[in-house]
Amino acid sequence: MFSLSSCGDDNDGDDDIDYGGSVNNSKIVGTWVIVDDIGYDTSKDKVLYHDTYTVDEESDVFIFRKDGSIRNYGYYTEDGEKILDYDINGEWRINNNILTLIDEDGDKDSAKIEKLSNTELVLYIQDDEYYYVMTYKKVK
Repeated sequence: MFSLSSCGDDNDGDDDIDYGGSVNNSKIVGTWVIVDDIGYDTSKDKVLYHDTYTVDEESDVFIFRKDGSIRNYGYYTEDGEKILDYDINGEWRINNNILTLIDEDGDKDSAKIEKLSNTELVLYIQDDEYYYVMTYKKVK
């Protein structure tokens, strides 16, 4: 399973994509590293956590390739040492501003694309109790 959770909300066409309209799939091709992660409680609309990361930490990395394949990996740090936490390969697709990732076992994760520019990707994920906003910076 990728580092995303399932998205319970379909696109209604009113997304604030920075260049307007539906997502241009070619903009997502490249390497993206998480820099900001916020979790909210939907019942109280309060922040549960707000984590920021440096690009060098590589806490969550997506490599989107032109052929529709993807690699998602992440590290954590323990006693000053970077340790690989996960490394997943699969496929990606975008339809109606919804990013869907399919891993090698066929499991799917989805997120709504709130913003996609040449340098920034913002994903929105919601389930019954929580929602998450994750911001990635393009590094390659």
